[in-house]
Amino acid sequence: MTKVYGTGAYDFKRHHVAEFPVEIQTQLSHKPVESKPGSTLPNSITLLEIQRDRLTKIAAANWLKTGGGSSSMQSKQEKNEFDPELVEQIYETELKGKDGNNTVPLQRVMILEGRELSIAEKTNYLVFMINAFQSLEDEIVSETVLKLGSLQSWYSLSYGQFQVLDFQAFPQRSIVSEDGLDSGFKEVDAAAILYCERYLRPLVADVAVVAKCHLSSLYRHEKWKLFAQLVDLLQFYERFEINDHVGTQLTDDEVLQSHYDHFHAFQLLAFKKIRKLRELALSNIGAIHKLADLSKKLSVLSPEELKDLVCFKLKLVSDQDPWSKRVDFLIEVMVYFFEKQKSQKEAINALPLYPNEQIMWDKSIVPSINYSGEGCLALPKLNLQFLTLHDYLLRNFNLFQLESTYDIREDIQEAVPHLLA
Repeated sequence: MTKVYGTGAYDFKRHHVAEFPVEIQTQLSHKPVESKPGSTLPNSITLLEIQRDRLTKIAAANWLKTGGGSSSMQSKQEKNEFDPELVEQIYETELKGKDGNNTVPLQRVMILEGRELSIAEKTNYLVFMINAFQSLEDEIVSETVLKLGSLQSWYSLSYGQFQVLDFQAFPQRSIVSEDGLDSGFKEVDAAAILYCERYLRPLVADVAVVAKCHLSSLYRHEKWKLFAQLVDLLQFYERFEINDHVGTQLTDDEVLQSHYDHFHAFQLLAFKKIRKLRELALSNIGAIHKLADLSKKLSVLSPEELKDLVCFKLKLVSDQDPWSKRVDFLIEVMVYFFEKQKSQKEAINALPLYPNEQIMWDKSIVPSINYSGEGCLALPKLNLQFLTLHDYLLRNFNLFQLESTYDIREDIQEAVPHLLA
């Protein structure tokens, strides 16, 4: 289980109750034990303090409903009716702190709403969300978590991405209903991830997460190969060959045709409105859809023209994005969007029969026997949620291949000492 560290800096030192003069009817046999700095005693409010609080007694006398209690208390509850003046009095004394009373420090609680989260707090939230989305087979969790990946999440999209989705997803200005989805979509637990993927993919593409990761220093650092592998895994599933509307697997011909349609539309735009890209517009798609060729063609544009093309004409990213001023980022977004995607079948057929040394000794892909499970690995997860049947088979194939690689590595490690003896 991943270790999660507390925030520390923003923890309240001690819980508070309203500090008002209270008539104590019963004498305490001993003084309540209070915790001191450095001691092991619990530093939290006690039940006795709650019972002695003024608000607790007001609630018990007026509107608190309890299953037990004395007959005098119950009769008192029946006699007392709702008094608006009592509510105003509590508001004046407890919240506003009039008459010199010490109230609960609500200002400290209100300040938390506008402050920035620390790295430790962001880590806690991130791990919590990961655990929540990995527990979608639980009905209680899925009912709440799936709302985060629904159509409501598009509230955070930029205006340009809204226009693109309006043309692609809703060509007839009508939202696809659930009745029009594949019949098997509702019958299997794999619908959970598919349901989220349909709405989260535009969010990831709108902020260009993969392109920003490619330009980061961590992606190119030798000691952070795990980060690069995780980014490649994210890129793979962002470009997964699936129809977002009906959840069906796309064939190689359909993926290639979609790529040609996007690139041809870009060439028409470049021919009509961008004179400097006239050569790109008249070129063969097969000759310019690679990384080096496309980057060279786009380098003729100035930074202002490139930003206008990416942010306003193509609407790939928002012009309010802080990265939109960087030329390398804009070119990376263009290349990432228009570069030809390698077929999954071709990638599988190109794999060697036996693993090479780079994969065999990479502990982020093939962990050692001492792996404790605290860190993450760049491996696909086998759970109850899959995008398609092809996704299920592909994950099993990758894990089976890595398991065989682990056995081969163990055999080599066992045989080498005998050869040296």
